[in-house]
Amino acid sequence: MRKQPVKQKVHPEETEEMRDEVDMYLLIGDFTFMIDDRPRTISKVYVLGSMGEPSDATKINRSIANERLKMDYRRLKEVNMTFEERFF
Repeated sequence: MRKQPVKQKVHPEETEEMRDEVDMYLLIGDFTFMIDDRPRTISKVYVLGSMGEPSDATKINRSIANERLKMDYRRLKEVNMTFEERFF
């Protein structure tokens, strides 16, 4: 699980006071599977948040990402895949 900073482009006509880019972050889950004896990694974005958001909003985003991740873990368990559960 990782937090990746990104820049989100803002449409220039939205407001004159806004910058061209906004600092955002992605909470991403990376899943590595062995296929034909070779590791393959699949990444999935679980939430997009703003770097300048209040700490309460950050906690809510982390909680949302973890709940979405738990749903994926349940799906993996249903098909008898073994893995280590890690959260944001």
